[in-house]
Amino acid sequence: MDFSKKRDNDLSGKEWLQNSFSIWRDLRKAKEERTYEHPASYPVVLCEKLIKTFARANSIVLDPFNGIGSTTTACHNLQCSGTGIDLSQEFCTIAFERIAGDSNINIINGDSFDILKTLPKDSFDICLTSPPYWDILNMKRSADQKESINYSDKENDLGNIPDYEHFIVKLATLFGEAKRVLKPSGYCIVNVMDIRKKNIFYPFHSDLASAIQKVGYIYDDLIIWDRQDDYNNMRPLGYPYKFRINKVHEYLLIFIKPRSL
Repeated sequence: MDFSKKRDNDLSGKEWLQNSFSIWRDLRKAKEERTYEHPASYPVVLCEKLIKTFARANSIVLDPFNGIGSTTTACHNLQCSGTGIDLSQEFCTIAFERIAGDSNINIINGDSFDILKTLPKDSFDICLTSPPYWDILNMKRSADQKESINYSDKENDLGNIPDYEHFIVKLATLFGEAKRVLKPSGYCIVNVMDIRKKNIFYPFHSDLASAIQKVGYIYDDLIIWDRQDDYNNMRPLGYPYKFRINKVHEYLLIFIKPRSL
């Protein structure tokens, strides 16, 4: 029997073991990536590691919140095919420049709700993305004092939805649209971070995980992405009155599209 056809990925045994650890570290942005004017990009090396762990060589990859193209750049580097969608024409232009004319990568400027409806059913091996963290970009960060950076003023920008519950439902609905174009047994990996607004804590990762299950995915597991090395201007939150946690990790939520759908 040819067991290679049943494999999730092409990792060696050593790589398989290393990637199976529940906390991922040392995944930093390259010097070039730090020069891009984007409020919330994630490193290409993280995308490459996720693709190599949860997909095979020559896979077809989807990112419905592609931003400046970390996912599509990883596809280019790994010689995968990919489609990246983003509302911002400015960021789509950067994403396109980063793939150096790769004809296997499609960068689309538009609303993912609309674009996903035009894509063929069961056509992607994996969906990998980092969605808006609600409207958090519109606020000054308390941990390291970074100024707010508005992603866009567009009405269909999910980051501009004022109500948290509405935002969660809307975001999960989009992943439901993505499920249609994902192949059965394909993975959907979602990078998120929990949110605090003054005295209110929002467990974004668990709320979104529950909502995404309701649109038909299997919640398979999660990975903690340790980003402590990325934060070099931290301060003691709440000192000396109210102890607060400095969040230096994010979550990689792992979902699977069931075979029966």
